[in-house]
Amino acid sequence: MSDQQKPLKESWHLSKSVPITLIVALLIQAATVVWHGSQWTAAINSNRRDIDRLTADYVAISKSSQDQAVALARIEENTRNLADRISDLVRQLERQQESQQKFQQQAIQP
Repeated sequence: MSDQQKPLKESWHLSKSVPITLIVALLIQAATVVWHGSQWTAAINSNRRDIDRLTADYVAISKSSQDQAVALARIEENTRNLADRISDLVRQLERQQESQQKFQQQAIQP
């Protein structure tokens, strides 16, 4: 009988000369590969959740940082305005003191 004339009912079979330990070892290896794959998947999913959480934290911190920068700019501007106003008040006081001293000197001199 040639290969083309073999009956279709003949199916694949395992030779009895293949040791059972080889089959068991292959099954254990296959189970180990599946187990490691599931462990990797779990680790990847955990890392993805951590990355998502850290990204959300980064966005919140970035927004807060921007808000703080705006508030700091306002504080600096207010501080400059106060310093300018204080300088104006000091100059005004100095002029008043000079005027008073001149007036007192004029009042003392006959």
